[in-house]
Amino acid sequence: MVVNTAYTRNPLVYTTLICIICIYGGFFTLPHYNSLHTVIPCDKIVSLTGTVCDSPVLIRSANKKNSLYRLSMQVETTKGIDGMYCSASGIIPVFCKASDIEALYPGKLYTASHVQNPAACIVDQGCHLQVSGQFKNDAFYVTSYQSTGMTHGYTNTFSHIRALSRLYVKRILYSWGNAGGLLLACIQGSREYIDTSLSDAFTKAGLSHILALSGMHLMLFGSMAGFFGKKINRITGICFTVLVMLLFTWFAGITPSLLRACIFALLGITLSCLGFSRPSMLLLLALTFLIHLYLKPEHAVQLSFLLSYVSLAGIFLFGTLCQRYVIRYIPPVFADALSTSMAAQIGSCPVTLFFFKTVAPFGAIASCIVAPLLILFLYAGIFGVGMCYMFPKIAPIVTGIVQGIYMLLSHIVIFFSRIHL
Repeated sequence: MVVNTAYTRNPLVYTTLICIICIYGGFFTLPHYNSLHTVIPCDKIVSLTGTVCDSPVLIRSANKKNSLYRLSMQVETTKGIDGMYCSASGIIPVFCKASDIEALYPGKLYTASHVQNPAACIVDQGCHLQVSGQFKNDAFYVTSYQSTGMTHGYTNTFSHIRALSRLYVKRILYSWGNAGGLLLACIQGSREYIDTSLSDAFTKAGLSHILALSGMHLMLFGSMAGFFGKKINRITGICFTVLVMLLFTWFAGITPSLLRACIFALLGITLSCLGFSRPSMLLLLALTFLIHLYLKPEHAVQLSFLLSYVSLAGIFLFGTLCQRYVIRYIPPVFADALSTSMAAQIGSCPVTLFFFKTVAPFGAIASCIVAPLLILFLYAGIFGVGMCYMFPKIAPIVTGIVQGIYMLLSHIVIFFSRIHL
């Protein structure tokens, strides 16, 4: 295979390769979080005060009662075992009990707990908390908490609106059962309601990237906005697309794969507006990597960050080669999708083998079948939510259609999950 000299001589490629070698070669380590700076030793700290930096993420346990939620907290003050208070700085991982986070969630085990606990609140980005507990393995485990509400300022006013909106969406989709749980995972990244067996089946079938919020979900909403915006004019269509992509990223949460997709899409739109109609996708990915690393260096140590980039790099490096092979045997209308899936699988295969010790040999074929069905499911779900809100009487019909697509989708995923090495 001939290597394109435009890549080998480009300083952007050299810079990216140096960063990759330094980070993943172990020459220096990027921390998951900023270190906590305070006078009180960590093993003597019994209480923290600070602001939540992101949405809580469920860490499942075999025993649901032992499940925890992980979140990041910008620490402001600490309290020692002797009662001494001290100012502090830094962002640390905090683990909260499910009863604290799920107190206001619909249909959860601890939903009614807010009746006994008046302090129960929406714990989400921008929430100001005072938590009690102890440090274990560089993380703070909460035994009790008290909320002082959202911090002041226009930024946290938006955070409050976001938290309320995310809770409202949970309450709407809860009535849709397992279908609502999958839709919720795809539009705001919350996996509290997705069927555990289906989630595991996605992973075994080599389809975990479809559940992770990424370019597919971002472009789904962006393309809808662009479609209606272009009815006015081209500039309006572009503005609508950019605005909706930014709003979706803000609403769903800045995860590694979603931030990568957002930066990549915005760079592509910017270059297109500047007259670069066909920029090099690989160079664009390299620039995205560097910008991402600058904005969120802590993402580089997360597996979703690595999988997101190697999959896309595989598409740009091996996509054409796979297409030349596949098009000999199947019609061109299916060859593009299959060759793209194969290239992504080739790119991510080494990482998947290293971390999961398993390979889904039919992952590319499964992706070609499941991805279009999931897009149909998302369109039906989003359209269905709007229709149910405007015309409540047709809710059973809409719910039945969405549930039907969900059942078909889940059966296909489970089938492919049984074929892995």
